[in-house]
Amino acid sequence: MRPLDMPIRWSIGLAAVLLAALPGVAGRALAHGAPEKVIDERFVVTVALAPDGDLTRLRFFFRDFQTGRGLTEPMSVRVRIAEDEAPTPLHDGHAAVVGSWADVIYQFPHDGFYEVVLEFALDREPARVYRPEDWRIWVGKPRALDSRAWAGVAATSALLITVVVISLKRQRTERGGTR
Repeated sequence: MRPLDMPIRWSIGLAAVLLAALPGVAGRALAHGAPEKVIDERFVVTVALAPDGDLTRLRFFFRDFQTGRGLTEPMSVRVRIAEDEAPTPLHDGHAAVVGSWADVIYQFPHDGFYEVVLEFALDREPARVYRPEDWRIWVGKPRALDSRAWAGVAATSALLITVVVISLKRQRTERGGTR
């Protein structure tokens, strides 16, 4: 089979591989999943980072898995922050819960990857501690891509678009529908 005769799902698979190979993608960070974690098919916890002066605000959002609504019942939240792959936490403390979210404001010592571990318990069942998979986050100033990286991104994008367009045109032609 020639590359231009590939089925559409192969094209989509190739597109995913090409996108994953783009410069600037932190593969090890992707290993810890998305900012959204599902716990016991009961809760969804999402983390968002935002600058707050010289500090960084980590905001954790808590939602019900079934309804998607924010959790408003009282809970206790504990957050630990450690440098990437370091055994000793830099921060280990409780976060104040307001409505369906909790904030941790922390001054990271330098740019880099950090491990964030969250534990929470509903006040009505304090013995049951929920701990989603940890987050591996990048904290620091974004770095500009050099001209070679931009050229690679442009070439990869052009190749991806070309493969998908040709694949779609071939499928239409094979079905007898030209437009």
